[in-house]
Amino acid sequence: MKIRRFFAPDMKTALRQVSEELGPDAAIMSSRKTDGGVEVVAALDYSIETATSVKRDKTTEQESPMTKQVEWSQEPNLIAIRNEVSVLKELLQEQLGELAWADKRRREPIQSAIVRRMVSMGFTAPIADQFASRINAPDVDSAWEQLSMELSHALPQATTNLIEHGGIYSLVGPTGVGKTTTLAKLAAQYVLKHGNKGVALVTTDSYRIAAHEQLRTYANIMSVPMRVADSAEKLDEILEEFADKELVMIDTAGISQRDKRLAQQMNCLMNSGKNIESFLVLSTTSQTSVLRQAVKTFGVIPLSGVILTKLDETMSLGESLSAVIANQLKVSYITNGQRVPEDIAIAKPSELLRLAVDLEKQMQQDWITAMNRQLG
Repeated sequence: MKIRRFFAPDMKTALRQVSEELGPDAAIMSSRKTDGGVEVVAALDYSIETATSVKRDKTTEQESPMTKQVEWSQEPNLIAIRNEVSVLKELLQEQLGELAWADKRRREPIQSAIVRRMVSMGFTAPIADQFASRINAPDVDSAWEQLSMELSHALPQATTNLIEHGGIYSLVGPTGVGKTTTLAKLAAQYVLKHGNKGVALVTTDSYRIAAHEQLRTYANIMSVPMRVADSAEKLDEILEEFADKELVMIDTAGISQRDKRLAQQMNCLMNSGKNIESFLVLSTTSQTSVLRQAVKTFGVIPLSGVILTKLDETMSLGESLSAVIANQLKVSYITNGQRVPEDIAIAKPSELLRLAVDLEKQMQQDWITAMNRQLG
């Protein structure tokens, strides 16, 4: 290993000297200020093992350049240089991206227009590119009609209609997406159509009393029984008790996707001896990263379909539709308000796409209105 000590009036000059004499692979071992500027110790073929093996020279009371493992990567001047390089790299990547996009618009104007509009609707860039690449049309209007058909085929409906057929169903999903209210809407619609004799409600949320009370309130309003299951064994007992019921709806805890207790709930559903169909509940107000994580987390159990909630609150639908398409999920129901049981309906792909377009137009109009107010 080659070690050198450099003296210079400033750090920039010292680093240049290191580069000129030892080359770009040199490692900075230490640096300190001196009366005349800075002192830098650099090494070539540096390794941590070598650094920690060298001892202090006690006879001269001077610190050998390799006396200890130096966190040279934390040297302030080097950090500043590294940050500047990182910024320059990001700027370069952004400029290259803009150049590539400009070239794509020149070569494929119709596909580029489709991508641009889909992204403005909230669709992720990979999904937008994927569908735009399939388009082969002479103009934008024809291309958009073709795209609508492609998207409709990519958004299949779930075949299960629990309001018509009954069964045992659980609603799973992240906290705050409206699982309990959605469950109440579905159960209430079944009661309105078939009566309340064959309906029962269950919750696996054994952590929060408030959650029990909310579901119990709905159960009392519908005059149906409600139970709490805190384990797979207890859930099996309850389902055995409700064996004569035509519809059993299971609510799950509204806890974070990172909560360790989530695994307990998933095991409760997966290890039950009964045939339980599960629906993933996703809020259309969620960010793409939240939706992606939700599908990854709850996708460990077989999903019969997806229920999209809070359509009355969202600003765009592309994010949630991208999650559904990317993971080949089936859309079952949508909710668009808090009223029980009115604000729920069977999902129809064509209507979802129409709403996605309407929301994008409304967002553009809101932006134009805001700009006019500022200019006025």
